Amino acid sequence: MPTRQAFAVEQLHDLPNMGTAKLIVQQAPPRMFFQLFEPQSEQQFDDFLGKLLGMHESPAYVAGRLGIYRG
Repeated sequence: MPTRQAFAVEQLHDLPNMGTAKLIVQQAPPRMFFQLFEPQSEQQFDDFLGKLLGMHESPAYVAGRLGIYRG
């Protein structure tokens, strides 16, 4: 299982109506990419989740944080 050190934040994106998303990249093959959204409230979390599901994405909750990642 990859450790936290196996990943790096490579870019920050300012996305319309969603704020800043971090692009997280796995450093060694297989190189996986994730976008991390960190909402400011539970209501914003629900809004982000709804938008991503409406785009037919497969978002996941980051355990212990008010964050969503899209891989």
